[in-house]
Amino acid sequence: GGLCEAECVDEGNGQAEQMHHRRPRGMGGTRRKDANSPAGILHICLPCHVAIESFRLVALDRGLLISQHSSEPVSCVGVWRRGVWVLLTDAGGVVGQAVPF
Repeated sequence: GGLCEAECVDEGNGQAEQMHHRRPRGMGGTRRKDANSPAGILHICLPCHVAIESFRLVALDRGLLISQHSSEPVSCVGVWRRGVWVLLTDAGGVVGQAVPF
């Protein structure tokens, strides 16, 4: 719906402006097929993108980032999205979860 999928930081206007890869692609890109799947990408505002990249440990804890070394598919890693733990599906859907993973 064009709204930021992260928990907007104070400077954010709530409007999604950028695509954020949950699993970093690295300087040379990646061969992982799930890197560009709907479960692997969040539509977020610029201030949230800056915050995710600046506070990587917090972002990892919230599922906004996933380690390149994780063997788990991105669709199996919960993400704190708009104040709720969810799983993102490879088809672009959202499945609510009651507890973090």
